[in-house]
Amino acid sequence: MTQRVLFVDDEVNVLDGFRRTLRREYEFDTAIGGHEGLDLLAQHTYAVVVSDMRMPKMSGEDFLAKAHQVQPDAVQMILSGQANLDSTVAAVNGGNIFRFLIKPVEKAALCSALDKALGQYRLVTAERELLEKTLSGAVEALTEVVGLVSPQATKRTRHVVDVVEQVAPLCGLESDWQMRLTALLSGVGYAAVPGPILEKAELGQPLTDAESAMLARHPELTARLLGHIPRMEGVSSIIRAAAGEADTPDGLDNHVTLLSFANRVAEGLVGGDDIDTVLDEVASEGTYDSDLIQGARGMAKLDGSVTAHLPVKQLFVGARLREDVFTVNGVMLASSGTAIGESLLERLHNFDASIGIVAPITVEYVPTRTVGLRGP
Repeated sequence: MTQRVLFVDDEVNVLDGFRRTLRREYEFDTAIGGHEGLDLLAQHTYAVVVSDMRMPKMSGEDFLAKAHQVQPDAVQMILSGQANLDSTVAAVNGGNIFRFLIKPVEKAALCSALDKALGQYRLVTAERELLEKTLSGAVEALTEVVGLVSPQATKRTRHVVDVVEQVAPLCGLESDWQMRLTALLSGVGYAAVPGPILEKAELGQPLTDAESAMLARHPELTARLLGHIPRMEGVSSIIRAAAGEADTPDGLDNHVTLLSFANRVAEGLVGGDDIDTVLDEVASEGTYDSDLIQGARGMAKLDGSVTAHLPVKQLFVGARLREDVFTVNGVMLASSGTAIGESLLERLHNFDASIGIVAPITVEYVPTRTVGLRGP
């Protein structure tokens, strides 16, 4: 984790003072003015950014605003003279300033502020790592377990995740942890719907009013389940808004649009249509932007992938199922589109040894990326 500090000032003697007094306590860079500071921010990651306010060409207020856009996790501090109080107050009220120090500042006071800022950075990045890695890993494990219990329920979710991963870059959400968790959790409520009803819907068979209502309640059930988990409020709101059951939360328009689009595409894919047919239908409806539709057309096949028809003993972690998997007596074990993980691989081997599985099984994988316990 970076512990580096960036000092930005238009006075060379001030920057020289930092180098003389702080070189043994901290790792840091210095920049003469805002433009040079932005150049360094584009090249390196910083934990703390300390800026003067009154600088020629670019004010400290403007620099810090742009710096926040480049590195939003960096903790920002102001080191300013008394004459700059008006602009300093405006920057502080902007909400991103951690500390405000007045020139000249004693070394002890500056070091104390820097230590606290570095601690704040560690706290922010630790929380982000918890959300992006630990929580995401737990959710993926949960969805894998749900898939073992109810393959029909996760079939839709798998398609939703595929669409989101394919199209997210077009919406500026490629690395957005909240969007990924939303896709993974969007179909959790389907687990409460009996398998035969999901099967009827998948085959396009008529549903009773009660069965249709059961299916329609899944977003609300999912939202209620997630409502008990801290920091999942945004995910819950996106799922409800995409289902038309709530207003779009502020700042999450792209999230809601993407999930709504992914749900619509998944609905067609579950019915057995190929991706191009589904997207042609979606395009004819005129509801979604043509860029989303065009972006989703790349889902037809993984880049550089090959298709294989394998016996159960040759299946391996990382391959993706391209057909539903059934036991010889008709019990569905996994749905098409599911990526084989260690739990599913073990399940398939156990069922094949005890009951028997209809084989060969069609899978798709990228040879150069495949890593698993067993290979074809």
